[in-house]
Amino acid sequence: MESPVDPATSSRWPPLKVNKQGSPSPPSSGRDDASETNCSRCAQPIFECTCFETILSLSGENLPVSELNDMLKRMDMKLDSHLSPPPSSKPQTPATVSSVSLEPPPTPLPASPLFFDTGRIREEIASAQKHAIDPQHLLAWPCSTLKLSKRELRYPTELEINRPKISKQLPQPVNTGQSAMGESFLSQVPMSQLHRLTQLYFSHFHPSCLILDENHFYSSVLNQAININFAESMDTCVVLLVCALGAVAARFLGFDEWGTESKENTGFTFFSLAQDMLRDLETADWASVQCLVLSGLFYTSKLRPYDAWRCIHRACCSVLILVRLQDRLDAHEVQLLWITYLQESQLLAEYDFPSSGLGKVAGSFLLPISPDTATDPRLAQYQFYFLSLITVRKIGNRILYYMYRRDKQQNNDFRSPLNSPAFDRPSMFLSASRSRIEELNRQLEEWREGLPDCLEFPAYSSSQDVSTGPFEPRPAEERLRGHLMACYYHIKSILYRPFIYRALHYDYTSTMLSEDDLEGARIAVRSSFLSTYHSGLFHEPLPLVLNPLSSWRSLFELEVQIAFCKKHDRTNFALPREWRMTRRLRQRVAADASHSCPTVWRDSEVLSRV
Repeated sequence: MESPVDPATSSRWPPLKVNKQGSPSPPSSGRDDASETNCSRCAQPIFECTCFETILSLSGENLPVSELNDMLKRMDMKLDSHLSPPPSSKPQTPATVSSVSLEPPPTPLPASPLFFDTGRIREEIASAQKHAIDPQHLLAWPCSTLKLSKRELRYPTELEINRPKISKQLPQPVNTGQSAMGESFLSQVPMSQLHRLTQLYFSHFHPSCLILDENHFYSSVLNQAININFAESMDTCVVLLVCALGAVAARFLGFDEWGTESKENTGFTFFSLAQDMLRDLETADWASVQCLVLSGLFYTSKLRPYDAWRCIHRACCSVLILVRLQDRLDAHEVQLLWITYLQESQLLAEYDFPSSGLGKVAGSFLLPISPDTATDPRLAQYQFYFLSLITVRKIGNRILYYMYRRDKQQNNDFRSPLNSPAFDRPSMFLSASRSRIEELNRQLEEWREGLPDCLEFPAYSSSQDVSTGPFEPRPAEERLRGHLMACYYHIKSILYRPFIYRALHYDYTSTMLSEDDLEGARIAVRSSFLSTYHSGLFHEPLPLVLNPLSSWRSLFELEVQIAFCKKHDRTNFALPREWRMTRRLRQRVAADASHSCPTVWRDSEVLSRV
C-alpha cells in the first residue's frame, strides 16, 4: 500500500496514477462522479473542458495520462477554431483589421492539425522562419544604423561550427592529488568528493532535466561502477558524466576544493574519460541515450552549442530507432524521449542546425509522468515543470507559425510585397490582426493560470517592481519557476513585437499612434526585460543558468531594442524603467563569457556599434 503524501508538503502535487510501463492506470471508481463536475470557467464537464488552466490542476486528481493528453488535444482544437475564419460569403470588413497592420492582411491561414497528432508545427521549429525572430535579425529593421548582409546575420551558427575543438591534453583536477590518469583515475578520487559531486549534480542540474532516476543511480549505477572499480562500462560512463557536471556546479557555487581550477577546464577530466568510454560502448540503446544527453548538457554548460547539438542529435536518432523496435516504452523511456526532443528544440531555436525529425513521432507517445510522483512531492514538482515547459514550447511554436510563416505561394509570387528576403522585411508578423494576437495571448495566459501552486506566478503587469537581489544561485524551486517566467515573458515579447516595430517606424508627422499601439510597444520591450531578469542572469553565473545561451541572446535582443528606442525622443516611452540595469549586466556576462564563446563575443561587438 502506498504511503499517503503529506498535505503540508505536497501542495498541489497529489498522486498521478501511471503504471510502470508508462501507460495510464485504469480509471478509478470516482471517474463517473468526477465527470459530472463542471468547469467553473466554461461550465462544461471537466473531462470535456477546453480551458487550458484545468490541464495541470486536474492532472493531480488521479487523472490518467491519456486524459491529460486528450485535454491538450482539445486545447489545440479550440485554438484552431479561433484562428480559422468562420465560413461566410461576406468579405471581411475593415473593422477586423488591426491598427498594428502596416500592410494588407494576408490570406487567412487554414486550421492546423492537432499538435500532438502530426509533426507539422513541430517541424516548424527547424524551419527558416523561426530565425526571423532571432535577435540579430532586429538589425535588418529599417531603423537600424548597422547594416549586415543576410550571410552576416547568420554569424552565430557560422562562428560556433568553426570554433576550435577541445584539446584532449587537459590538466588533471588540482584537488585530487593523484597523478594516474585513465580508467583508474575515478577510483582514486576520495569517496567524500565523489559523493559531493554527485549530490551537486542532482541538486543543480537534475531538477530541470530528469535524465536519471536518482534512486536508481545511487542504488544500482554507482554501486555497480564501484564494484568493478570504475572499469570501462556504461555505469562508469554515467558516473563520470555526473561528476563532470557536478564539478561545474561546484566550481561556480564556490566550493573551495574546486575553486582553484580554471572555469574552462572544470569537469573536463571526468568528461574526457567518459567520452573515451562512450566511443567504445555507444550503441542504439537507452543507456547510450542517457550518456549522450548528459554530454549535451555538459557542453551546454560550457557554452558550446554545436558540440551540444551533435550529442543531442545522436541521442535523437537513437531514440528514433528504439521507438520503432519496441512494442512499448516504460515511463523513464518516455521521459528520455521527451527530454531529447526538448533539448534539441531548444538548440534549434537559437541556431540553424538540422533537425533529427524526432518531433514527428513524439506526439505518438503519452506525456511523461513518472510513477514515483505519487509518493514524492519534490519529483512531482520537477515533473510538472517539465510538462509545463513542453506545453509553453508548443504555444511558442504556434506563434511562430501563425505570425511568421511564409507560404511557398507567397515566396514564388514576385509581385507579392512579402517576396522580399525573409530577414529584410518582416511583413508577415506586421499583418497579424489584433484578434489573432489577442487569441494567442489568451492561450499563453491560460497556460500560466493552469500552473500548479509551486510554479505559479502573476500575469504581466507594467507596475511590477524588480530588484537585482544578491548575486547567488537560487533554490531549485525558484530556478524552475524563474525559467517558466522567462519563457512566458519571452513569448509575450515576440507576440507584441509588431507594436514596437510600428512605433520605431511610424510617421509621427501625420498622426499619433493609438493608446493600444503605445501600450503594445511598452509590453514588447518590458516583457523582453522581464524575460532576461527571470532567466537567472541577475542571480548566477552564465554556465549555471538553465538555458545559458538562450538567456544571453534574450539579453542581446533586449539591448538592441533599447538602443533603437533611445535614438529618438518619440520612442523613449517604450523604454522599461529599469533599462539602465541591462548595460551593467551585459558587461559582466560578456567579461566572463566572451573569451569562451564566440557568439557572446560577436554579440557584444555588435552592440558596441548599434
